[in-house]
Amino acid sequence: YMPDQPINFPHDVHAGTYKIDCKFCHVSVEKSRHASVPSLNVCMNCHGPALVTLENPEIQKLRDAYAANKPVAWQKVNLLPDHVKFNHA
Repeated sequence: YMPDQPINFPHDVHAGTYKIDCKFCHVSVEKSRHASVPSLNVCMNCHGPALVTLENPEIQKLRDAYAANKPVAWQKVNLLPDHVKFNHA
């Protein structure tokens, strides 16, 4: 299941190619029962205008949302029944 997302996030590039540790973005994974969706502040650590400056429309969408102080409306990927809870612990 791969719903259309408001920003095309290439997980394979971040976690695969660049080998960014999951905990860099999913900061609560060791403290919480769930891996949480990173805030835009976490994204902007690397994608702020002074750092990763690729002319990429997806990164621009991220920056626009950050500048407007609006969260990205990510679509839920885990379609589990209500009675099921996935615990990262």
